[in-house]
Amino acid sequence: MITNNKKYLFLIIFSLVGLNGCLKDDVSPVHDFKLSDNALLLNYLEAQGDYINSGNMPSIVNVDEVYNNFENYLLIDTRTTTEYVAGHISGAINIKNDSLITYLNSIDIYKYPKIVLVSSDGQASSYYACLLRLYGVSNVYSLLWGMAQWNPFFSSVWTQNIGDNTDVTKDFIYPDITYDSLSNLPQIHFQNSEDPFEKKVKSRISEIMKIGFTDSVSYTKINPGGIGFNGESADNYFIVCYAERLVYSQPKRQPYSVGHFPNSVVFLPGRYLKSTLFLQTLPDNKKVVLYSCSGQLSAFGVAYLRVLGYDAKSLLYGGSNLFYSYLVYKGDIFAPYVFYTSDIRDYNYITGSSPK
Repeated sequence: MITNNKKYLFLIIFSLVGLNGCLKDDVSPVHDFKLSDNALLLNYLEAQGDYINSGNMPSIVNVDEVYNNFENYLLIDTRTTTEYVAGHISGAINIKNDSLITYLNSIDIYKYPKIVLVSSDGQASSYYACLLRLYGVSNVYSLLWGMAQWNPFFSSVWTQNIGDNTDVTKDFIYPDITYDSLSNLPQIHFQNSEDPFEKKVKSRISEIMKIGFTDSVSYTKINPGGIGFNGESADNYFIVCYAERLVYSQPKRQPYSVGHFPNSVVFLPGRYLKSTLFLQTLPDNKKVVLYSCSGQLSAFGVAYLRVLGYDAKSLLYGGSNLFYSYLVYKGDIFAPYVFYTSDIRDYNYITGSSPK
């Protein structure tokens, strides 16, 4: 049941978001409503363009585009120094996640048509790209599949993580699960200061960026029986399929279809993480795990949820590590979120340290 307080919070946020069309020149939260910091934060992010629910999400470019434009784009390789030295794209600079925002604040970012973040498999770079979009960097993108599609030398991170795992999917179900009633937003408290609210939000995003793409999860089997994540029962998690509906509601009689995690729901990317839709059906007192076709869309969603205070985690490699045959069978429907070994390029890379 929805409590009066939750209804009130939902309606106020709905009203505030509805007013944004008249307040485009002033997106500062209206403090007269006496909303909590967590509600003010949500209203602020939605008033700033609601990136996570916009047509700009996900901000991804493929290797061919980068190859044809690497002299014009700013390429930032977020991998470890060891990985970078072993091989990287010519012209890419090695900037770790804990220095990303400081670096971008020190340069003229808009002299580049696109800033492209690079990771080993595209999942961490998707996470960082979302955080930077929320921070206000509107020309940042993630390299689809990371270095794994650039050259066979880097591809094993993906080739060894695609496949079917019937030991897990045999416990999947087919019926859709209904959405829960509204929950409170996670509690967030900004320090009392005279700083503009925008600065407080950016400070929060900076701190999350410094922590890095951590606490992602892998599925495991729990003995006796059952599905788990990182050795912990899935019952301790709220599971969201953050992908197109056919990843979740698979036709039962189609080849390779497996269904979805028990007790999981589906959130359509670019739409459902909205205050006026299903965002507040996420529990504020439970770990939330998102899965998508490849772990890249879920990384975007998790970045947003962590800014809002949710204990959110991304399932590494997503459905590609569970029901890859089904994703391949559906063909173009899930493109570009299926990694094909036939698409691995043989583009040149260089070794050595970062240019000064």
